[in-house]
Amino acid sequence: GGAGNRESLAGVMARATLTSDPAYSRALQWAWLHSGAPTLVHDSRMGGLEYLYLDRTLPAAAPDWGSEVYPLSSVMLRHGLGTSSEHQVNLVCGDFSHAIFPGEGGAFAGIWSYGVPVSSSFAGGYGERDELLMSEVLIARDAGTIDDRKRLIGYCGFPYNLEESATGKRVVQETVEIGGRDGLIAVVAFSALPRQDYAAVDIGMRYARGAAWEPVQDLPAWPAAPKGTAPVDWRRQALFLKDDDPAGPAYLLLRDTVVGNQPTMWQMWTISEAVDTPDAVRDVAAVLAAKPGNTIRPARELKGDRFTAIGQFGVDVEYFIASPADTPRHTLRWGTRYGYSPVHGFEEYHDLLHVQMPKDGAYFVAVYPRPREQPAPQFATRGDGHVITVSGAWGTDYGFLAFAPTKAAADDASFDGTAGSVQDRKSGLVLCLGAPGAVRYREYGLAASGPASLRVRDATSLVVTLPAGERAHTLTITAPGQWALALPMKGVAFRTNILTVPPGVTAVTLKQVR
Repeated sequence: GGAGNRESLAGVMARATLTSDPAYSRALQWAWLHSGAPTLVHDSRMGGLEYLYLDRTLPAAAPDWGSEVYPLSSVMLRHGLGTSSEHQVNLVCGDFSHAIFPGEGGAFAGIWSYGVPVSSSFAGGYGERDELLMSEVLIARDAGTIDDRKRLIGYCGFPYNLEESATGKRVVQETVEIGGRDGLIAVVAFSALPRQDYAAVDIGMRYARGAAWEPVQDLPAWPAAPKGTAPVDWRRQALFLKDDDPAGPAYLLLRDTVVGNQPTMWQMWTISEAVDTPDAVRDVAAVLAAKPGNTIRPARELKGDRFTAIGQFGVDVEYFIASPADTPRHTLRWGTRYGYSPVHGFEEYHDLLHVQMPKDGAYFVAVYPRPREQPAPQFATRGDGHVITVSGAWGTDYGFLAFAPTKAAADDASFDGTAGSVQDRKSGLVLCLGAPGAVRYREYGLAASGPASLRVRDATSLVVTLPAGERAHTLTITAPGQWALALPMKGVAFRTNILTVPPGVTAVTLKQVR
């Protein structure tokens, strides 16, 4: 049940494919062992035999998994897989992501940073799939009464009335309160590069609210907001910026654009002890000494555009809200003790950051996890609200996101398109495009017909990186001096700053001609 489940499926499949696909089996065995070798199989549907079937002694090998898109279910952004600084972002999306729990579509099922979970959907079952408990954009509403949440439930797109379904009679009625996403979820852009990943997902919210089986009965009152009505269309753009070293800065920029002229609310849950302004949580020891633990806390208003979540596992999350400005922000805390899933008696409590917007616009937010011993970076909004700059002792990044092709400038950086970045870090200067467009920084520039990156290795060497795939690329490279291919490559040509690359080539090195 749901994208957040923690089960032993990888271990089961490792045993099942041991002889039919040994390489696949080894990768899944590694994944199972790497996740702690859980023995749970949902609802005990293996009748207890999972304890005999699962085998810790099977061959295991770390897979070469990078960021990838699964069109039917999710986008997975990965960095440093298998290292102590592993990062993973699981964005639920695609054709089938709405099938059982409509509230999950467009949400982050889990975010791991520096080897620990910092954000996650709740681990439980049907009740915890309520859309209010997801990290996503929602049509503004309150939690409703328990009777409201019991009245209608949705399963695989079908509406049922709880009272009548208990008699075995299927009830066909209007789905005005079922499955807000209606299955209209499409991945519209995806690219994976060494220093930047990008995904864009469209979600059609056609109904006023979602619902869940076994609705949660102790949700606190949600922050007051004008209620919105469907339909609302939402595009989630996620830019994942990372370093060569997984221990370096790695974080998300999110641009969530909503169209429908209705009040909406942006939500992000963190596995934390508190969410507050940086000043309020500056004394981390005091925050931890007074931590609420396993208690529910009501909504509390926050002021400003900078917030910090004090993580439960030593990695904190910095938030910077570039837009909307001057709208309500709140936090609250909810959690529960599970009776059967995932482990009997398991308790978990998360904190919510809740932001509101009264009409059409964009939530443009930086979500920056960091090990607690590392200082928080500085954030700023540039480029008419399309660029967020993030800077620290490691350097400065310029992250650009736009709903439609747009031109924007920030300091020495300029962009044209929908997604891109400049990373001027100690680890090197890298210009990236997540989609067709152009990016320029000082004397260097990159324009491309698709995703690409330009790394300035030194004054005499440039490296162009392209996503793997079966398409040709045409790029314009701007750099001081004269340049040529470092080595001849079949089908690759570079003339008057125009680089043409055939399908299958993912990296080209240019050298300066003296």
